[in-house]
Amino acid sequence: MSNALYRVALWLKQPAGASRAPMHPAEQILLGSIVGLAICALWVAITWRAMQ
Repeated sequence: MSNALYRVALWLKQPAGASRAPMHPAEQILLGSIVGLAICALWVAITWRAMQ
């Protein structure tokens, strides 16, 4: 696993109240891309199912 993915995984595992180090721009882009792709996949799945 790449260093950025490892840091994101560690960041997500921390408890909600714990102080978190700010994410680097590359990590923000990576996380945003993953969320965006998930939303797109969900939209396509819902549309596909509705058209059948």
